[in-house]
Amino acid sequence: MSLTPSTGSRGRMERWGETGGAFGRGQLARLFKLVLMLQSERFPNARELAGSCEVSRRTIYRDLELLAEAGIPVRYRVERQGYQVGRGFFLPPTNLGETETLALLVAARQWKGGDGLGLLHQAWGGAVKLVQGLNPEIRERVLAASELFEDGLVVESGAGDRQELQGVILSSLTQLRQMRVWYREVGMLEERCTKFSLYRLLLHDKRWFMAGRSTLHRRVEVIGLPWVRKVVLTDDRYAIPPRFSLERYLAKAWRVRREPARYRVWLRFSALVAPELNDRQWHASERRVAREDGGIDLHLVLDGIDEVVRWILGFGSEVEVIAPRELRQALFRVASQVARQHRPRLTSKVETPGPC
Repeated sequence: MSLTPSTGSRGRMERWGETGGAFGRGQLARLFKLVLMLQSERFPNARELAGSCEVSRRTIYRDLELLAEAGIPVRYRVERQGYQVGRGFFLPPTNLGETETLALLVAARQWKGGDGLGLLHQAWGGAVKLVQGLNPEIRERVLAASELFEDGLVVESGAGDRQELQGVILSSLTQLRQMRVWYREVGMLEERCTKFSLYRLLLHDKRWFMAGRSTLHRRVEVIGLPWVRKVVLTDDRYAIPPRFSLERYLAKAWRVRREPARYRVWLRFSALVAPELNDRQWHASERRVAREDGGIDLHLVLDGIDEVVRWILGFGSEVEVIAPRELRQALFRVASQVARQHRPRLTSKVETPGPC
């Protein structure tokens, strides 16, 4: 979309004055808000900008044209399907409130997931810079309050080899360069190697995962960082598909893994675990049917069943898989292995637990 305005900025500024001070101040505040949002490099589209500013998309288009006319380099990034202010332009952020700064400081201090990519040190450094920008009185109150949340901050990343691996992964994403990845996940007999185009990084259950296109699988795949042994950055460039959405890609996955096949899952839970089941929504596709005995039938539509097996096992004998047959067989195999592994041992000696 062209950002070239249909009329000059002088004419627009004159109309601001003609419409009254209240309207002019409101539009000016909205323009500042737009610049701050565009400067965040999250590539918001017109719909997101309109929702945040509580105006129509047509109004946003007019505001963007006005910003461009005023010399603010607004660019539409086709590959990211959103807008961004040119890197040469900088507008200092508005002052954060005391509670907002405290929240960021505490989040950085306790962000355990940051260790998985070596980001904890950078997050803490950024939070400290924000605190230093406060006036002395507020700064002292924020620092004193944050000590109440102290939880053993560690700023070092991991071992040297893992730190180097993390650096290559972050460089791949920021420079859009493919990398070769050697990994072996749980259950794999052999190590695999694939050329990987990294689209997104996601944190789930305190572990980091990479989502991107794998030449080995010839599709978008998710690989867990804990199972990656080695990465090598290549000189080959790649582009993230403009309409790729991690939320849409994983919409029918149970957690973070999407498999090629889609299944209709039917689980029958006893009345004993029904309260726990009703305590939260487990999946976007779920449909619950209450039974007369107090139990619940849970119906799901999932892209893959491997991830859901461990969750079902957590309910023990209080759940039965009605469908599909593949999931029922998978539960039977795992349950049989657990039963064989925990058979009573035939021994004449009485085994006693060792010291604590």
